[in-house]
Amino acid sequence: MHVGKVRKAYSTDNLPHTAFIASTNNKFINKFRMMCSTEIQVRSYPELPLKNPKVFMLPPRFFAYFAAAGVFLLCLLCLLWEGPIAPARPGGSWLILKGLPIFCAFPGLLKGKRYTAQWASLLILMYLMEGAVRAFDPGISGLFAMLEVGLAGTTFCAMVYYAHITAPSKQINKQY
Repeated sequence: MHVGKVRKAYSTDNLPHTAFIASTNNKFINKFRMMCSTEIQVRSYPELPLKNPKVFMLPPRFFAYFAAAGVFLLCLLCLLWEGPIAPARPGGSWLILKGLPIFCAFPGLLKGKRYTAQWASLLILMYLMEGAVRAFDPGISGLFAMLEVGLAGTTFCAMVYYAHITAPSKQINKQY
């Protein structure tokens, strides 16, 4: 078995790429490795999607507003669920206040603060878990729990994606 060899590969852009291929006595494995290495080398210089005018990208602020709308609707759902529609106890309970912690994130999300999206994405998982546990309740309470799971899940995805695309490491390397 050979340790390996270095060869020059040329991709579609005619730039030389150096690839290290580990050689064995099996011709099929060598051929497969060579095919894989040229595929990797061809993809090593991808064109930025922002330079392609056909690609439509939503602005980062859209995801912050989407997350803020999700937080507002989730708070409204919690208020209605534990208030007049289907309280946990007849006459009401302190569970009506469960929407307050996540509502604290609403102003920060409207301003587009990345840190707010980070901590709120961790907090909203509590609402997701509560909805998943209560989804099997009989009656309208189970329906509200499924709505809570859907709202919390989509809001979580929007928050995490907003925090990801507004990361400082993503902002430094932007090339328009």
